[in-house]
Amino acid sequence: MRPAWSSAYEDREGGLWLGSSDSGLWHLPANWRDFSLLARRVDDAGTPVYVDSAQAIRAAYRDIDDAFAGYPHAIHYALKANSTLAIVRLLRALGSRADANSAGEIEVALRAGFTPRDVVFTGVGKTRDEIAYAVARDVGTINAESAGARRPLPARAPPQAAEGR
Repeated sequence: MRPAWSSAYEDREGGLWLGSSDSGLWHLPANWRDFSLLARRVDDAGTPVYVDSAQAIRAAYRDIDDAFAGYPHAIHYALKANSTLAIVRLLRALGSRADANSAGEIEVALRAGFTPRDVVFTGVGKTRDEIAYAVARDVGTINAESAGARRPLPARAPPQAAEGR
């Protein structure tokens, strides 16, 4: 049986780390770009395989951060885009905060090293259990998409935290 790939991560030297649920990590050296070594690993492991470039993620993050350099700002990475721990940890290290859309995504953010105050819980249709989970972990912000969605929120939220838009 072939392993189920969970992540791929490019290191600072240009090497590639492939993480698999059952065979651990494989490292491809910086010359992996000739794709023959990568192709052999994929043949061994099977597809799908997802390869992400830490270098490209760093560059994109810097571009966004630099574009707002003259303004007070915070960048929040939407975990629903890709919640692979290596990517989330990289973005945290770059200074990002986390945008979580479920209790599971809050957990990923915390496992990746975000403090609860760096997490924004957003999205429609939050259940009472998910809200209780977010409150119990003291997430920084819980976005409510309507007045009705604010009803399950605890009364302990400070008045300035309850805003509409």
